[in-house]
Amino acid sequence: MAGSLLNSPVVSALLPVGFLIAIDVIASRAGFIRAEAIKDLSSLVFMVLTPALLFRTMSTVHVA
Repeated sequence: MAGSLLNSPVVSALLPVGFLIAIDVIASRAGFIRAEAIKDLSSLVFMVLTPALLFRTMSTVHVA
């Protein structure tokens, strides 16, 4: 049962996202990420990384 759950496409897509969120929470509470850097990081994510992810995802879509 557990093996088939890990092979689920939903779980395999959400597991890395949850892992990265957990790493971010731990890093911010440990003091590795300063409050001043949050604005810069959010700008990087929303202006550069999200469009790159959307472009990469849409480039693999097969329109039938």
